[in-house]
Amino acid sequence: MNEDHNQSLEQEIINLELHLLKKEVRVSREELNKFLTDDFVEFTSRGIRYTKADAFERLATEVYPKFYCQDFQLRTLTDSVVQLTYRAAIQLNNKTRYTLRCSTWIFQEGQWRLSFHQGTPCDPFPIQP
Repeated sequence: MNEDHNQSLEQEIINLELHLLKKEVRVSREELNKFLTDDFVEFTSRGIRYTKADAFERLATEVYPKFYCQDFQLRTLTDSVVQLTYRAAIQLNNKTRYTLRCSTWIFQEGQWRLSFHQGTPCDPFPIQP
């Protein structure tokens, strides 16, 4: 792949990742279903394992924090699998948690879909505007 394609793919995956963090997406079963693989798994920064079904179950009760994401890096694993890593500061109830995040995206059924996500607590870092 050439450099322009890699930069374009990186921006596309970053945009998808940020799209999934929006409140209006996180409350929509239809949107989540469109972007999560059927075998989606998440390990949260609090050590909880979620599946796609779990994501649907928590729609009504989830509290929505504000995310500050930065320092994105994309690794191409195969032509149809990429890994996005970044740092996120998550603000909720006047508290900020800091995490290292990793997402695996798979090109499936003509679009990129999130297959795996993990958030790992980390030391605080300066938040970029």
